[in-house]
Amino acid sequence: MSSKTSVRAFICTLLVTLFIIQALAIPVPNHPNKSIQPSSPTAVQPKKPVSTINKVKKPKSTVANAKGPQKTSTPPKSPTKPKSTAANAKGPQKTSTPPTSPLKSTTKDVVSSVTGKVFKGEATFYNTGLGACGITSSDDQLIAALPAPVYDSFIPDGNPNHCTACGKTATVVCGDKSVTVTIVDRCPGCKSGDIDLSPAAFKCLASPDKGRIPVTYTLN
Repeated sequence: MSSKTSVRAFICTLLVTLFIIQALAIPVPNHPNKSIQPSSPTAVQPKKPVSTINKVKKPKSTVANAKGPQKTSTPPKSPTKPKSTAANAKGPQKTSTPPTSPLKSTTKDVVSSVTGKVFKGEATFYNTGLGACGITSSDDQLIAALPAPVYDSFIPDGNPNHCTACGKTATVVCGDKSVTVTIVDRCPGCKSGDIDLSPAAFKCLASPDKGRIPVTYTLN
């Protein structure tokens, strides 16, 4: 009987002890009206290292800071040249006449003096082709070559192709026969009153067998 009583007393004592231990293990809240919530651990953010190097600030452009639309600079105008006093003078301007070349005037005088003049000499004939006037002719054409002294008097600039007698006509007379020929060449071996004809022109005056005949001719 006594052993059962002691066992019960031991069990009661043990329960009381466990209840006290459990009561002490539970924390007493500061505010009894609020329920205790377990606090969640917050992650600690690592602080970024502060750079010790100071950033250099770029100076802002004064053009970008200017208010309003940007105006383009206008280049300075060049000073105007003063007008010539001759241009400002009233009345029509007279142009000066260039002096006449003595060579050209001499050539004109020769043409006027030779044209219509009667030349007296002998006529021959030659094999035609490219003449001193720069014209190519054939034997069946009515053409002629003037003697060098007469031909050269018609050259204004020393170029035989520019002879002003080229293309002119001449009337050649032998007795009662005549023929009109075109000047296309120069005869170096002819005398001043002679003339060298194409074979076709010579036949109009005489037979080619004669070779040389007395003639008179005039430049038209």
